[in-house]
Amino acid sequence: MPASREWGFIQAFAELHFQDFAESNKTLRLQGGRIAFEELDRRLIARNEWRNTTNNFDGFRAVFGEQKDDFQIDIFAVQPVVRTPSSTDRANENIWFYGAVGHLRQWSDVMTLQPAYFLLDRNEEPGVTRRHIHTAYLRGYGDIGKTGFDYDLTTAFQFGEANTNASEIGEHDAQLATAEIGYRLQDEYKSRFSLFGGYASGDASPTDSESNRFERLFGFARPWSSNDYITSENIITAKARFEVQPHEKVRIDGGYSIYWLASDTDSFVNAKLRDTTGNSGSSIGQELDFRIRVELDERIDLNVGYAYFLPGNFTEKLGKGKESHFAYVEATFRLF
Repeated sequence: MPASREWGFIQAFAELHFQDFAESNKTLRLQGGRIAFEELDRRLIARNEWRNTTNNFDGFRAVFGEQKDDFQIDIFAVQPVVRTPSSTDRANENIWFYGAVGHLRQWSDVMTLQPAYFLLDRNEEPGVTRRHIHTAYLRGYGDIGKTGFDYDLTTAFQFGEANTNASEIGEHDAQLATAEIGYRLQDEYKSRFSLFGGYASGDASPTDSESNRFERLFGFARPWSSNDYITSENIITAKARFEVQPHEKVRIDGGYSIYWLASDTDSFVNAKLRDTTGNSGSSIGQELDFRIRVELDERIDLNVGYAYFLPGNFTEKLGKGKESHFAYVEATFRLF
């Protein structure tokens, strides 16, 4: 039996940094090596620190501009890293992931725009289907004047080719949309209340050659579910949430969520449940969650939370009818 390996590099890259590239008054950073990064609202690209590993990539990245600039663009060409517990982690040579993410802040007093384009090119290999999927994405967010209200809107369209049933190559056509409206009180606790709605398409038919389930790319579940049950695939959700900050080093948030399948003939993906007849309904379940984050020290953070999940009729009919309780304590230590 091969020996286990208990550590590995999450990031290890070389960087060229140009402070005033081509006299543009903007910085340019060129990176090459092993990179871990996040983009947009983390639903499509995230480090995923809920695991004891995280998403990372081998490849190249160029970032022109900084967060303070009116215009910034991030371009990358990378391969995801495969976890191999008994040997050194390596890039998956059958997958290339390309992207360009823009940040337009010229009108940030009304709206900040984030247009993006991604290409996932995955060659077929044993046990893995071929996917050549383009994603066109647009996000807009900002404050509504001085009313205390804020908003966050996203939309994404996917097209391309993907293996479907019996390894047949078919068209891929999928969509994603989210909308959030929030209100922040002018109180000492910085209280904020918000409503959220989200949609990620599911496969319309299990028997045709077209793929309609939204490809989640390299996002993670936390923006959808504290239980880690829900991802950007075949989902409709509605949420009500609150946030308060009773102390400068203490933040509290929580909320209520309800989930349905976008297509009742497609999967509840993370639970690996599917009724291709659609006769089990579409209600996945409901979730209550609560979290406290405390900055104990300039180098130590504590995260304590709880989430309760109540299954819906779809989940119950497919044999997963028990409610779940998830409690966690997470400590983060920073050396620098």
